[in-house]
Amino acid sequence: METQVQSGGSAGETIGERLRRLRTERRLSQRELSEPGVSYAYISRIEANTRTPSVKALRKLARTLGVSPEYLETGSEIGPSEQRELRLDDAELELRLDSDPAAAEEALQRLLEESTQAGDLPSAMRAQIGLGLVAARRGDHSDAVSRLEGAIESGLARAEAVVTEAVADAEEIADPYTQVRLYWSLARLASLQGKPATALAHSRRAIALLEATEDTVHLARAHLLSGAILNLNGSPERASGHLDVAERLFGVRPDPDDLVSLRCEQARAAAQLGNGDEAVTRGREVLDLLGDENPAEQGNAWWAIAEGLALGDDNAGADEAFRRASDLLSGENRWREASQACRSWAKMLRKAGRENEALDVLERAADLAARRESTEVTAPS
Repeated sequence: METQVQSGGSAGETIGERLRRLRTERRLSQRELSEPGVSYAYISRIEANTRTPSVKALRKLARTLGVSPEYLETGSEIGPSEQRELRLDDAELELRLDSDPAAAEEALQRLLEESTQAGDLPSAMRAQIGLGLVAARRGDHSDAVSRLEGAIESGLARAEAVVTEAVADAEEIADPYTQVRLYWSLARLASLQGKPATALAHSRRAIALLEATEDTVHLARAHLLSGAILNLNGSPERASGHLDVAERLFGVRPDPDDLVSLRCEQARAAAQLGNGDEAVTRGREVLDLLGDENPAEQGNAWWAIAEGLALGDDNAGADEAFRRASDLLSGENRWREASQACRSWAKMLRKAGRENEALDVLERAADLAARRESTEVTAPS
């Protein structure tokens, strides 16, 4: 039955009142509306507001009445998430038209708070990015980059919108650290989008700026970022060079988080270079340092361990390590890394003659790659 758009009812209408109105408008009795699983007595209690209908009952009643379950439950044809999307569209349009950035900023801030409360991550990130655009347009590049960094953590390609204006003015930004953060963020974003050449170009700009300072820690982190980009894109030899520089710059007492990232990238480089024992040793060091923290880094460590064990023909150990890596990385929405880990896993299974299992894992890799594509939303023009 075709869903009808409703215009009747009032804003304060209860589910029971709405059900009674729709039933009456369609000239149906409670018995005529009833069906197996939704008795006329059940309908009577809903209309009397003494019973809240189940999801299953809402669907059955809505189908018979020719409305959407959302309309029957809330009085609106769209749910809260869709309503937020429409409001985000309006705010983004205001920004594109330059009509009233202050009003758009207020709306976006409100939407960010609502989306965060509701656990609606995509809407929260869109609002975050919109606020970054507002900051870029008023020349607050530091805030714009902060918004971008927050969006990058969720892997949304839409984050690129935040810097479409800021990047053009990067050379005019007085604070060199804001420039570094801008290029650093662009490098991470390009890496997430699978654009290694662009990512490295931005990373080199950050390194060049930092080499003019005495900030060895941030310079080490920039080299570490370059190493991670190169590792992810299959250039372990070049990655190792950056990682060696990073280790030297960090010194004998590196920050624990920096040490975790360094050892993890060293493990991944060793695995790609065929140094299985080193990959396993570095990977297990990362797990010891992390404990129960940072599931994404745990996933990368298990991936390196799996590669190392596979190189040593420990197929049973590698199988379990790959499984852990895939579960941890996909659980953190690290779709690209999870997909790559699954492809390596399938390669190991095929080498061991376990073709059926390899096909299952390859299907999982394809599904993860598709999820990655679905999260990359085109930036508003």
